[in-house]
Amino acid sequence: MNVCACLCVCCAGDGQNMFLEGYFISIAGYHWGSTAVLKAWIVKTHTEFEGLNLNSAVLFSSYFFEILGCFLASLQTLLDFGESLSVVSLLKAFGFATFREFDSTFSLYWGSDANPLIGDGSKLKLYLKLMYFLAFADNGQINDASWIPSPTYIAEADMAWLLRYSGVASAVGLGTRALFLLKRFDEAVELALLGLKPEQTLKHNAVVDCHLVLGQVSASRGAKEEADGHFDAALERAMFSRLPFLQDRVLRLKAEVYSISFEGI
Repeated sequence: MNVCACLCVCCAGDGQNMFLEGYFISIAGYHWGSTAVLKAWIVKTHTEFEGLNLNSAVLFSSYFFEILGCFLASLQTLLDFGESLSVVSLLKAFGFATFREFDSTFSLYWGSDANPLIGDGSKLKLYLKLMYFLAFADNGQINDASWIPSPTYIAEADMAWLLRYSGVASAVGLGTRALFLLKRFDEAVELALLGLKPEQTLKHNAVVDCHLVLGQVSASRGAKEEADGHFDAALERAMFSRLPFLQDRVLRLKAEVYSISFEGI
């Protein structure tokens, strides 16, 4: 079955292009593990947006929901699959050319009016900046991270309606990863523990991220039994989710971390 062809013809009543929105990418990735579908979508979507030259509020408004779908689902899926270069490339095709100009470009995209249901966009912007930071970091480019707010603020951002209920987006998940990468271990642990509170998140991938970061921090400190507990909890949640990719991710990361931290034990 040609998945791309089937989804290309599915459009919302108001003319939204559901293929470009890319919500199905999360299903193709987390459930099917289909890198072929991911790569086909990347090529088609990048080609489409690159030709639009999105550089004004008028143009952004014409593709607001297509880009929003990418923000909330497909881009994080690609990041989790190691497609960080594709994340950067797509963000640039959407008009987010540089990290320095991210705030001004987001203002053009979102506009000045706060939506009564999803707010003023500030929480979404934080999530996207964390994604942009991680995508560059995966390619050896650690940018200035002084803008990253406190763990409490990041956790509160995930309670915003848009991040709590839409796609696989999670500021907490990406925030714990960014703080761990920066070796700000105490803040990473604080955020992960906030993220694991029952009222905090509904998303399996975010909960798995929190357990994984706690496991990585414990391993970096030589606390094997503690690390075992966190990785076991991550695997338990991944299995509960019935998403094969999450299970594979936990097992691969655990093996990688243990080969470094506990070699010979």
